[in-house]
Amino acid sequence: MKKTRRFIAGLSALAMASVLAPMSAFAANETGTTNVSYIVTPSYTVNIPAGVTLDSDNSVTANIEASNVILESKKKIQVALTGASNTASGSNFSAKTEKGDSTATYTISKGETAVAVGDTVAEFTAAGTQALTFSKAEGATHAGAHTETLTFTISMESAINNPYAANNVGDTVKFGNYDWYIIGKSDNGVTLLMKEYLTTKAYNNSNTAVTWETCSLRTYLNGDFYSSFSADDKAKIVKTSNTNPNNPDPSHNTSGGNDTEDNIYLLSIDEAKSLDSNIRNTGSVWLLRSPGYWPNSSAAVNNDGGVNEMGRYVDVAAGVRPVLNLHFE
Repeated sequence: MKKTRRFIAGLSALAMASVLAPMSAFAANETGTTNVSYIVTPSYTVNIPAGVTLDSDNSVTANIEASNVILESKKKIQVALTGASNTASGSNFSAKTEKGDSTATYTISKGETAVAVGDTVAEFTAAGTQALTFSKAEGATHAGAHTETLTFTISMESAINNPYAANNVGDTVKFGNYDWYIIGKSDNGVTLLMKEYLTTKAYNNSNTAVTWETCSLRTYLNGDFYSSFSADDKAKIVKTSNTNPNNPDPSHNTSGGNDTEDNIYLLSIDEAKSLDSNIRNTGSVWLLRSPGYWPNSSAAVNNDGGVNEMGRYVDVAAGVRPVLNLHFE
């Protein structure tokens, strides 16, 4: 691929006065502006070996090379072995005669790792070389040329190391010592809802007017529970800016309180309603951070998966399903 550069200059000239205009017309200085743009498009060159001659006694090495690499931030070049003419899958490759009456088998490795059809064989964020080792050929029974055509696919991908990149919203994944549902996803992060209850706990220690900002359950989740994660896991958890809407019932409109910054939090009424019913329905009651109809009540999800906007008294225990956001570089 060729890199393309464009130089754009926007010019504005000073207005020219008529020769009949008096000099006093230029009493005030006039100015012009020039906008200069320099646009560099992503570009790179990847060289795949045109051919590899196998040896019956020793392994041979072939290099995939990347040069003239100009990429956007957080991007990488990925080279995958996407097909082999005689090998549908796996890491045992077959070179055959034209008539197919003799087969020589061989393997390909990247360092100490065997390569299979479908594997990524090279990644580049800058110019570089990736060596592939082809083992000696074995098993041929007839003389003649034994060949196989390998197909490599070159693409530009995200360079962010997101371990959940291949997962979809609704999948169950592991984080820390718990199973979680992915309920939101971006290139560099996921939002997780605990699959099962962490514990059964009251929204607040006493039956009094309270909001998510001031309740004892928020203190517990962002204190003891957050502290239970390892240092590596805590480094992946990012603070979430939560708005805390009032109860949606117009006859009550109970205040949801101030916005909060949370490492760990509960879903709001609207966030719970947006979930797939299979994720929301656990067969038991679990708490939301939104207020119920009264200042001393909190909304919840019922044991049939329906969202209970009326809510429960804040000192009555129910299931706790924490939510958190992870960010990856």
